[in-house]
Amino acid sequence: MGIETMILIGISVAMMAVSTMFQNQALGDQNKALAEQNRLDQEELTRQQEEVNDQSDEQKSDTARRADADFASMIVAMADGGGAGGVNQLRLGVDIGGIEGINLARIEGNRRRQVESIQAQKQGSTISTRSQIKGNVNQGRINTINFLGSAAGAAAGGVGTGMQTTKSTAGGRQPGRGPNVRR
Repeated sequence: MGIETMILIGISVAMMAVSTMFQNQALGDQNKALAEQNRLDQEELTRQQEEVNDQSDEQKSDTARRADADFASMIVAMADGGGAGGVNQLRLGVDIGGIEGINLARIEGNRRRQVESIQAQKQGSTISTRSQIKGNVNQGRINTINFLGSAAGAAAGGVGTGMQTTKSTAGGRQPGRGPNVRR
């Protein structure tokens, strides 16, 4: 193998190395961007979850205030001689309390479903991001292995392929000695 061939092989291997480095750097940059996007997604989903909790608390408070106001109105109406006896007062109180309980349970059920949905979105986002990052890491490994295999193949050059590393001539003549000169 001549010096020119070795230089060309060296240049080829260097170009492959630079290409592999840039590909792997791009994969690393993509992984950082994926992780940052996942962090931002998680923050937004956490904010949404807190908003769901706050809205649920407000709805529960509003329901309790309405029930208290209804119950107070009933007491005032009964005290003013509204004509209802003790049994009727008890029924109205139970009805108001029962409706309040049903409303509170409905509000809490809705909150739980929304929070579970948000938690599932968080998990899905994390799983997807991890999968993409693992894929990129594996691609980087494949890039490196391919580079090493190509570099080894280039460095081996003609070994085992029938190419000779030194020049010789037919008939045992040495180069530059003329046709009839033997070693």
